[in-house]
Amino acid sequence: MSGEERGLAEPRAAAYRVLASALLPPTPERLATLVAAAPELVALLEPLRGLAFHPALRALLERLAGLSAEEAEEHRRTYATLFVSGRRSSPPPYESAHLGPDTDVAMAAAAVDAAYRSAGLVLDAEGEAPDHVAVELDFLSALCAREAEAPAPAEAERLRRLQRAFLLAHPLRWLPRFAEAVAAQAPVTLLAQTVEVAVRYVEHDAALLDSLPAAAG
Repeated sequence: MSGEERGLAEPRAAAYRVLASALLPPTPERLATLVAAAPELVALLEPLRGLAFHPALRALLERLAGLSAEEAEEHRRTYATLFVSGRRSSPPPYESAHLGPDTDVAMAAAAVDAAYRSAGLVLDAEGEAPDHVAVELDFLSALCAREAEAPAPAEAERLRRLQRAFLLAHPLRWLPRFAEAVAAQAPVTLLAQTVEVAVRYVEHDAALLDSLPAAAG
């Protein structure tokens, strides 16, 4: 793998990891960790500066870095209202909830889990279903991290093919609709911003992978 590709794999892994963490339940401990890590993450993601989605990701990290206690509490309430309360109009953070009314929820979740297992990864889902948005993003982070450590170009190329295939089969199929639903119910919130950045990131990352060796093979 060339130095340029390896140099992108590590910050790409970090971007997926922070978005995954930001879309898990915002416990006080998790949110405090994100807030404390945000300035360091801005620097870590600097290699992505020239890419189109970078300003949106940087803006999210800067918002996290400056999050007040009141804003943190509001974010926890928004997350609970949309994703925990179970109210009829809420947009669940699961792929199986956004694939159409005839979707078999168990089969959809099993398909995602099968993708994880076929890649040889068992993720720490923290009690979430395999098709939870954060678990899917964490899987992509793990693949990017493996790519960064790949001992040979052929292995790095195989991992990029896995990333692209997963993006097309899963996040890109449902995250745009999910983001629209969250924005409609909780506009201008940190949660809506996070989901919107996640959508922009997966869309751009799929295009980036198309431009790297063997990603589309």
